[in-house]
Amino acid sequence: MASVRVCAIAYDYYPFETILRRTAEAGVRAEYEYHVICSMEEGRKDGKRKRYEVFNGVHVHYVSMRCIIGKSLGLMLLSWSLFALLAFGKVVRLHLKHKFNVVHVHNMPDFLVFAAFVPKLFGAQVILEVQDVSPELTVAKVKGPLRSIAFWLATWQERISTTFANHVLTVGWPFEEILLKRGVPQKKLSSVLNSADPNIFSLEKRTDPFLGEATAERPLILMYHGTLAQRCGLDIAIRALVKAREMAPYLRLYIRGNGEAVPYLKQLAQELKVTDYVVFFPFCLPDEIVNFVAQGDIGIIPYRSDGFMDLLLPTKAYEFA
Repeated sequence: MASVRVCAIAYDYYPFETILRRTAEAGVRAEYEYHVICSMEEGRKDGKRKRYEVFNGVHVHYVSMRCIIGKSLGLMLLSWSLFALLAFGKVVRLHLKHKFNVVHVHNMPDFLVFAAFVPKLFGAQVILEVQDVSPELTVAKVKGPLRSIAFWLATWQERISTTFANHVLTVGWPFEEILLKRGVPQKKLSSVLNSADPNIFSLEKRTDPFLGEATAERPLILMYHGTLAQRCGLDIAIRALVKAREMAPYLRLYIRGNGEAVPYLKQLAQELKVTDYVVFFPFCLPDEIVNFVAQGDIGIIPYRSDGFMDLLLPTKAYEFA
């Protein structure tokens, strides 16, 4: 029997979420018994909805709902709350069977940490991983007079969630500084920087930079992968490509990912008549992202400056490097 038994909870799809998957598989390599409770994947290739599977040694337990991305804040709150309730019931049943030592909760939302109430009551240590600071992200999404109320509510739920957790992890100094200012004790807070997974982005996969003359047969490929939301600025990149092609006609833009902005971005590419040069690829596993990056020439991260995105140093920056 494993000496350490861990249960991770995330409102996301496994194994597509990079940090969640990397942490879980690192636990398996350390000979931990690792379980993940997550949302059910949408559009499985086999057309089936699995309740449980083992993926690379990780026990994955699917909650019978799909996560909602990019909808209204009210709908998101409703979906988060429903998932938290379903995850609460599932973690209780699993804990009675496996007796978890650690429950590792990945936000958003922060209040998902309360799904670990019963394991904590019986002695499990609870970690809250703040991958995004909720108040700043909420304000970036909410417009109009409700912004101040939304910020206050997001700050309040963050405070009670970080208080409930035994330890808080985050992804770098900008978030760490904010959490410290909002009252999380230094001894309770640790940072683990985003980085490229060396098991996937290995040195053998690296390619030499393209320094030749771009041609129709060998264009210069700009690339982006990850979330496709309005705040990520891909519409800026598409408009910039139109201007750049006036002087550099052999530029292409490859985009791989998913999000609420996909329909708008495709429509914009049609309106600007660049569908031959802006190519959209479906979301994929991290194992496949490395091949996408290796085939491109220049990685771009055209994030908007909105107070939240300014705080990010995304994993894709390391993956491009």
